[in-house]
Amino acid sequence: PCVAARVARARSLYYAGSHGFDIAGPLRSGTVKSGLVADDESSVVSTASSSAEPSITYRVADSFRPALEEAKAKVEAMLGHIKGVLVEDNTFSVSVHYRMVGEGEDREKVDKAVDKVVQELPMLRRTAGKMVYELRPSVNWNKGKAVEWLLEQIKKEKHETYMPIYIGDDVTDEDAFQVMDELGGFGIIVHENPIRDNTAASFALRNPSEVQQFLEFFAYGKLPQASEADRRPFDQPKVQLLPPPLVATSKTP
Repeated sequence: PCVAARVARARSLYYAGSHGFDIAGPLRSGTVKSGLVADDESSVVSTASSSAEPSITYRVADSFRPALEEAKAKVEAMLGHIKGVLVEDNTFSVSVHYRMVGEGEDREKVDKAVDKVVQELPMLRRTAGKMVYELRPSVNWNKGKAVEWLLEQIKKEKHETYMPIYIGDDVTDEDAFQVMDELGGFGIIVHENPIRDNTAASFALRNPSEVQQFLEFFAYGKLPQASEADRRPFDQPKVQLLPPPLVATSKTP
């Protein structure tokens, strides 16, 4: 089974991966709701009867898989000789990591190779993350739209009110931060030195360790017990409220 199905089965969690192209809910008996994006970018929702399947699923149209496989093969052929390049197949996207590539000419070659592949495969588009280029299906979908869709499906299933909290550290997480206010929630960026003008998040945590502490505090209303604290350093999670963005004003004579 796919990663989403394994996670949902193991933890009874709603899962979203691959920038929102891979979504699944906890296993349920009965009707399963599936969301698809067709080649014309229209949204399709279908239902199927099953004894034990994820309560909701979402996947991009299967027709993009051949293009993604071809893109991966092309990038590997063009950049196989460059030390440090890592090409990753994420099922619904291809990631080209260049963090370990030496600065200068080699990184320029990576940039040009990714551009060339996108030109040859116009059904894909290029996006950028932290030291990585992403090749994704050219459909109107991102992490923000994935959060909106997932929350809508959860509300239909459970008929309850939710306050979404989105935590992220990547440029691609900004799409989700931007929809949090409208959804009645808030975003938290993970960054050592966050700058309000550079993010749509409302709050900030400094590192993954603080994220773990925040989630534990949020879930249980307290920090880990002394025995747990002895095993790893714990401080009070410092959730930083980011001030409003600066607005440039012009002085009138």
